[in-house]
Amino acid sequence: MITFAQLVKKASSRTSKPRLAIAPAQDAQLLKLLPEIEAIAEPVLIGDLKDISSILSKHGNSLDRYDSIDETDPTQAILKARNLIIQSQANILVQGAISNPILRDIILCSEDGLEPHCFLSHISVLESRQLSRLVLITDSMINRKPVLKDKISILNNALNLTKAIGIDKPRVAALAALEYVNPSIQSTIDAAVLSKMADRHQFADTIVEGPLDIDCAVSSQAAGRKNVSSRVGEEVDIYLVSDVESGNSFAQFMSLLGSIPMAGIIVGARAPIIVNMPYITNQGKIVEIALASLLYHYKNIYV
Repeated sequence: MITFAQLVKKASSRTSKPRLAIAPAQDAQLLKLLPEIEAIAEPVLIGDLKDISSILSKHGNSLDRYDSIDETDPTQAILKARNLIIQSQANILVQGAISNPILRDIILCSEDGLEPHCFLSHISVLESRQLSRLVLITDSMINRKPVLKDKISILNNALNLTKAIGIDKPRVAALAALEYVNPSIQSTIDAAVLSKMADRHQFADTIVEGPLDIDCAVSSQAAGRKNVSSRVGEEVDIYLVSDVESGNSFAQFMSLLGSIPMAGIIVGARAPIIVNMPYITNQGKIVEIALASLLYHYKNIYV
């Protein structure tokens, strides 16, 4: 089983470290984690340096240890972080003390943001001791009503991450409301097409099974009871959901009610993006940075 601890160790073992732009950096929880973050990436602190220095001193740390850019306006801090990414002076973006709508408008929606000619998606990664493996759920944040073309991009984004973390032959459950194709339900058609594409090796060395409903995807017994033959069995690596609402609910349900440790990143842009989610623990944040670092090393596009 690949564990979160192993991912952090693997990312920390890299001789070269990606540069991590944190903006605005006057986020007490993030600054508290800097000693652990430094083992994985080189932080660049962008924000109100007076506030940042004060917070760091409370944790026995010093601003002098880090590259920094003074910017008291949160929006301008994000803009400067974005520019560092565009200019290849930073390789990972971490949301600091700024609201999600502002981050979205500047980074994800503007014409000169971080995603020209790319397709963004969010991947939730869960460490399931019960299943003895990492589980990826996508898309769990960004794409409200993805069509088939979008789902192909979402899947390719997830496959890049699985390869980066060491899953060589990922098994994908293309989820839908039903376990059989119904021409009236588009998600079942999309899942069937993705499955056939995988059969034709359009996703390299990947197994895609679909359409599958949740019980057939997680239980071989349920699949057998419904006469569904599934090549992924109970060993799914990636759950490809039909829309963002089901993906977000699925991920939160497993994390909060299932008590499964979780991390998540936005992929597909010029650089991996780590956003604030209230249910991510401090250790989960370190894992997110490790995921972003491993993806940075795997994908030359981020260099």
